[in-house]
Amino acid sequence: MVLMDLASGYWVMEEEAEDRRYETWEAKAQAHLQQLGVTVHHFVSDRGKAWLKLATSSFGCLAGADIFHAQYDLRKWLGRSLHTFGRTSKQLKVAEEKRAAPEEIAQQKQCVEQCQEPLKVIGAGRQADHEAQRSVSAAVHAFSVAENTPQTSEQVEIRLEQQSQRFEEIAQEQSVADNKDALGKFRRQIKIERYHPDYATIRREFIANKLMRREKGIY
Repeated sequence: MVLMDLASGYWVMEEEAEDRRYETWEAKAQAHLQQLGVTVHHFVSDRGKAWLKLATSSFGCLAGADIFHAQYDLRKWLGRSLHTFGRTSKQLKVAEEKRAAPEEIAQQKQCVEQCQEPLKVIGAGRQADHEAQRSVSAAVHAFSVAENTPQTSEQVEIRLEQQSQRFEEIAQEQSVADNKDALGKFRRQIKIERYHPDYATIRREFIANKLMRREKGIY
């Protein structure tokens, strides 16, 4: 069970527990927070019921959606499907290193030669997938990596949707079926991600200007 402050990278809590229900999270998290004397203003997690309840009921704040788990599912779907190139090359290398029988090495080489063009296409797909994955990581920064300026939630959504379209293009080019709707899940997570940052900002401004107050998690 891990809680981390995203701004500083400070680990607020790291504990092992067999029982990871809401009641366990609530008891352990509040003990650490009270010891530190800090208050949670915005909580980011995946859509697990215990974490959503922890944010809204225990911390009294909005529950922001993370993008990590949806991105991981994309990697499992598209990345693994494009792994053929590396796997075939590795099989040839292993056969040579083990000094396999000449006919076995010849068979491996023949397979590589016959698949050379398709493997080049797959290799290009893998490279495109890596680039899109890096672009997703860059898109969710609070500041634009390229422009070094603050990003709005709308800008983040646009950039993430651009990468969604790129993933879709790669899958179509490589004839990779999305049987588990990984791309759809990613796109739905983008929509969830959009709304929370601005709401949290508005609420903090209300408190700073004494238009709203917070006491024991109640606004």
